[in-house]
Amino acid sequence: MKKKTCISKKKYYLCGMIFERKISGFANVNRVIARVCGGWIQAKMPRLSGALPEAKGKGGGVQIVNNQRYKNINKVCLFLVTAVIVATLGCLGSRKTAGNEDVEKKIDGVMTMKTTAGVVMFGFIGTGAVTFCWGDGSEPETWDIEDIIELDEEFGFGRAFADTIMRWITITGANITGFKCANNEITELDVSRNKVLTALWCGGNRLTEIDVSQNRELLILCVIGNDLTSLDVSWNTALTSLSCSYNQLTALDVRRNTALTSLSCAANQLTVLDVSRNTALIELWCPYNQLTVLDISRNTALTSLNCRDNQLTALDLSRNTALIKLQCQENKLINLNLRQNVALSQLNCSNNQLTALCVGSPALKHLECNDNRLTSLDVSLNTALETLYCRGNLLTILDVSRNVALRRLYCDYNRLTELDFTQNTRLQYLYITNNQFTAAALDALFETLHDNLIAPEFILSDEVDNYFVKIIGMGGNLGTADCDPSIAERKGWTVRR
Repeated sequence: MKKKTCISKKKYYLCGMIFERKISGFANVNRVIARVCGGWIQAKMPRLSGALPEAKGKGGGVQIVNNQRYKNINKVCLFLVTAVIVATLGCLGSRKTAGNEDVEKKIDGVMTMKTTAGVVMFGFIGTGAVTFCWGDGSEPETWDIEDIIELDEEFGFGRAFADTIMRWITITGANITGFKCANNEITELDVSRNKVLTALWCGGNRLTEIDVSQNRELLILCVIGNDLTSLDVSWNTALTSLSCSYNQLTALDVRRNTALTSLSCAANQLTVLDVSRNTALIELWCPYNQLTVLDISRNTALTSLNCRDNQLTALDLSRNTALIKLQCQENKLINLNLRQNVALSQLNCSNNQLTALCVGSPALKHLECNDNRLTSLDVSLNTALETLYCRGNLLTILDVSRNVALRRLYCDYNRLTELDFTQNTRLQYLYITNNQFTAAALDALFETLHDNLIAPEFILSDEVDNYFVKIIGMGGNLGTADCDPSIAERKGWTVRR
């Protein structure tokens, strides 16, 4: 017992010294403590305070007489006040400040978010228990992740609040590896204490910043549709998928993310995008930016590229032989060499300044090259072609005799004078409006149309009454008024002038 008393005395005197140093301007700390505690002792401890000698001070107040008999009471007061101060400082220290670590950060698996949503929905990947503090005054709830996943698949998991005031929600789980909190009107999100997180989906919120520097295990990060002006993923070297489209990013550095296989950064304000070190990339989506140059010569694994609506004047795809889908419309491209891209299945290069186009892929099924300056179009190698849009060009000749799988042809607003569809026995939609066909040329065209019953791949609204519909639009030509559409109609075609 003596040892314990001795230890407590040491602690007491140490606290007193610290307290005395902290409060400048008071020569005698005991007097300060006595003034603070005296009234409280009188009110709460009458047996002690009633025995205290009193002396009137100059200000009329009660002072504690400096008597050896009551020094112990002063010590008690000092101890009590010091304890209160220490506890208060401890509470203040647990709050987030610019220069101090949060005490709660010692707890792993804690995620906090600030929201004003009336309804919040969450999804999880992981194991074990998850505790929710909803920030609405209710008691914390604990769920098993497996139960949450089951509910999420059937109904969705979340909470509806009685109001839409700002609240902090805290989610704690030691084994949460995947977290989905999209579309919850979140303005602040802290996931720094969940070190095991491998997937985070927080798109569709109102985040202006997010710190993922402590989430070194992240494989998937989706922050689409927020208000981010910057994004640092330099510490997330394990990332394989990054989606940061529809933000306000002016720069994006992914040079350290060499494991990336999918990158989506559409609809930002990027003027430069360096993917030279991302040699594992399979999908790259960077449309609706301000890119003037895009070098993908080292991204030989690319199968899908969307770089539409930028300011590109050139695009070298000669080394991207694995490319299957390419969308490069709405740029300023003058030349596009796709002879080496033999795996290409879908291509949209509309609204550029192309004067010639030749695609070397026999696998090409869908081609859109509208609104360019094409005077010729060679599709003879594209024997699998099913859909061809070449509207708004300068074409005078178009040979589709080798495109036997062709179902849709939209070649209106060109300078065509004749077409032959003898080999196109699967053709279903044909639009040749606003060309230069005479009446005789139109009648000759009608004669080449097939009379097969072609079932559509899917039923459109205007096909409900006639399941096997075949449509030809031919208005705006020289011979529209004088041609004989009955030639086509007898073969089951609906003619639209």
